[in-house]
Amino acid sequence: MSNNTNNSALLLVDIQRGMTGRLTAVYKEEELLKNIDSLIKAAKEAEQLIVNVRHYNRILEASLLGNKKSNPGTITKDGELIVYKENISAFKDTMLKQELDKRGITRIIVAGTVTQGCIKATCLDGKSLGYEVVLVEDGHSNYNQNAEEVIRQWNESLKKENISVLKTSEISFACEHEMMETKLR
Repeated sequence: MSNNTNNSALLLVDIQRGMTGRLTAVYKEEELLKNIDSLIKAAKEAEQLIVNVRHYNRILEASLLGNKKSNPGTITKDGELIVYKENISAFKDTMLKQELDKRGITRIIVAGTVTQGCIKATCLDGKSLGYEVVLVEDGHSNYNQNAEEVIRQWNESLKKENISVLKTSEISFACEHEMMETKLR
């Protein structure tokens, strides 16, 4: 990975098999996964860090695609960092902060499940730890029967906490000088 001049990381929270594809479907799951795929592609093109935050417990162990809990932060073959969590926040009792700080990350872009749980907690903890936090407005979801309303409410609530809430199409991983060069072409 080259120098991360933008200092951004894409945090994908609880999108592993076993968290999506359940009997009670994630609200707009297909659209959610499409948006996340778009974010992954953009982050990879900009050579930005991608962190897969995975909830771990014995019930979900089989769904973690063969990855084991023994290493709290491992790089996948695609260069993505995997962080296992046992709590609601991706930061609580994990190596996430250390891994981000080691790489000079100052901005986190958060997407995944579930809105009112792990997404909310990760955004708020990230903000309290001093990161610039961007929540992907159309990049998080939940299983609630009022899922659309839950998403809307948390988007609004987190904005009040000085967390940026942007649509997938509004998120850029490009460095400022790269955006200027693109505009000049």
